[in-house]
Amino acid sequence: MIYFLYFVNASLNLLSETVIEPNYLQTAVLDALHYYRDKGWKKDIVILPTGTGKTFLSAFDTLNTKGRILFIVHRLNILSQSKEAFEKSTQTKK
Repeated sequence: MIYFLYFVNASLNLLSETVIEPNYLQTAVLDALHYYRDKGWKKDIVILPTGTGKTFLSAFDTLNTKGRILFIVHRLNILSQSKEAFEKSTQTKK
């Protein structure tokens, strides 16, 4: 039992040091958002298929955006997953 707890703690420490970076699609979308914001656009919407990293994309976008961000979810479990994603992405940028 002690060995198991040590293994879990060690693996959690290793996982927490993982650097999260935007993937190719997220980088392209972030570049497009930046481009249109530089042109004066103030409102954006991103629609992407399931599994493309929209939650992390929104977290990365908040790091580069001034002002408020409205993040809407339709289920509580998505809200808790989103909170974790936002926390992970902001830890890597500090």
